[in-house]
Amino acid sequence: MSVVCDRYARALYSVPGDPVPDEVLGNLEVFGRWLDEAPALKAALENPGIPYSAKRAVVEKLAAEADFTSVALRFVLLVVKNRRINQWKEFTISFRNLCDLSKGVLRGKVTSADKMTDNAVKKLSERLQQILGNRVMLDARVSGALLGGLQLRFGSTVYDGSIAASLKSLHDAFVKG
Repeated sequence: MSVVCDRYARALYSVPGDPVPDEVLGNLEVFGRWLDEAPALKAALENPGIPYSAKRAVVEKLAAEADFTSVALRFVLLVVKNRRINQWKEFTISFRNLCDLSKGVLRGKVTSADKMTDNAVKKLSERLQQILGNRVMLDARVSGALLGGLQLRFGSTVYDGSIAASLKSLHDAFVKG
């Protein structure tokens, strides 16, 4: 995540008012789906040749039809005005992480050499919950670059339990003597 996206997300999260963060997050995710499903919308919002007033009218109409909160609408308009629509996914992820953190949930990624079963991912999540004291939600991925073992990533923190990392550690121990 970029520092800019984290700042935007923190600012959005700290806005006082009625909307529940989960409701705002739902609006952000809906808008993200629109950007993914309608490349012409994304292209128009990114196009510096289209006046902001026209972009604003389109966003307001879409947001009204989807019953966006006023906070979510203002955030979308700020992102459009500041020409950062290409970072939408990062904004949403940063905001989701803040929402999760407030509920004691840590989201992470586990990378392995082979596909992990759902049961293995669940057991790993449960064990990490015991160690970390927070509910853990893992997104499992496969990487052909790993020979074996696992890599865990929570934000910018990486726990490397791969075979390559173990071999490097062993090599470093031998070199030091």
